[in-house]
Amino acid sequence: MKAIFYDSNFFIKKSKKPFDDFFNLLEQNGYESFICRIVIDEIKANNRRDINELIETIEKASNSYLTNIYFSNAINLKNIEDAKPLDNSDSRCDYYFSKYFKDHIIENDSENEMMKILMNRDKEKIPPFCSGESDKGWKDTLIWTGMINYCTNHKFDEVLFATKDKFDGNRTKMAEEFYSETGSSIIFLDVGSPNELLKFLKIEDDSKENKKSDEVPFNQSVNNELDEESIKKCKSVIEAFTKTNVVGDLFEESHYSYNFEFYDLISNEQVENFCNAITEDRDLFDFYDSISFDRYFIQLHINGKTKIEVPYSVFIDFTAMWKSINENYPDYKQKVIMRLWDEFSKMYKDNNSNEDEPPF
Repeated sequence: MKAIFYDSNFFIKKSKKPFDDFFNLLEQNGYESFICRIVIDEIKANNRRDINELIETIEKASNSYLTNIYFSNAINLKNIEDAKPLDNSDSRCDYYFSKYFKDHIIENDSENEMMKILMNRDKEKIPPFCSGESDKGWKDTLIWTGMINYCTNHKFDEVLFATKDKFDGNRTKMAEEFYSETGSSIIFLDVGSPNELLKFLKIEDDSKENKKSDEVPFNQSVNNELDEESIKKCKSVIEAFTKTNVVGDLFEESHYSYNFEFYDLISNEQVENFCNAITEDRDLFDFYDSISFDRYFIQLHINGKTKIEVPYSVFIDFTAMWKSINENYPDYKQKVIMRLWDEFSKMYKDNNSNEDEPPF
C-alpha cells in the first residue's frame, strides 16, 4: 500500500479543482490519502481569518456614506450574523475532510502530550524546529510527529508527503528521523495542488483521453452540411467559451460575465489565428487546468486579457469544434469566425471611456 500525507498548504491554496475526481484517481492507482487533525484545524483557522476580514470589510462598507446613498438597506449585517458563517465554514470543512479521508484522519494527541513533545523538540531544536527560531515550527512539528507515530504502527510500501514547505533545508534530517523511527523511507513532494501531484505521480485521467478522442462533436452530416442540432451545439460551445455564469453574492444577482476583455477591436484574421494557436496546443493542458489565454494574446499581438479562466472541459469542447469545422465543414469556417468576432467585439473596452468613473 502507498500512502500520501498532506500539509495544510496543499489545501489553503483555495483550489477550485474537482477533489472528488482527484481522490478517486489516487485510489484507483493504489494510493491512500491521510491527513492529520492539526492540518484540518489550521485550514479552519485560516478560513475563519478570511471570513472575519470579509465581515470587517462589509462592516466598514456599511458605515460608508456612499453605501448609505447608493445601496440603502442592501447590506444587512444582521443577515450575515444569522448565517453563522464561521460555524458554517467549520462544518463544511468537517464534512469534506470526512468525505475525502474517512477513517484516515490522524487525531491529535492530548494537549499535555502535544505540549511535552513541542517543549522537548523545541529545546533540542529537532527539525522542523529551526536553530535560533524558537517560535517557528510548532504546527509543523505536530504534523510531523503525528505522521511518525502513525507510520510506526502502520506499515506502507511507500510514504509520500505533499508539501510546499522546504523546512529551512531540513528535509534530509527529517527523512533520516522518519526512517529511524518507522523503518520506512519518506519522499517529500514539492507540490501544492491536485494537478501538480498527479503530474508528479504520472497519473492520467481516462476521461481526459476519451474527451480528446471525440474530435467531431456534431451529428453525422450529409454533403458536409451541419444539421440544425449541430449548429445549435456549435453556438452553445462558443457561448460557454466566451461567457461564465457568475454566482451572485450580497451585492448582486447571478449573471453571465465575459471571459475576456479587449482594448482594441479584434480582426477576423486575429480570431482565426487565435483559434488555430490554442487548438494546436490543446494537448499541453491537463484535466485539472483552468486556462488563461494571455500568452496567446501577447504572441498574436491581440490587446486583451483573460478575465475569467476557462475550464478544461469547455476548452476541449471549443477546440474540438474548431478542429472539426476546419477539417470536415470548411464552408462553415467563416460563419464561426464571424460569430466569435461578434462575441469578442462585445468585450471591447475603450480605455478612454469614463463610464466607470464615480457619478460626481
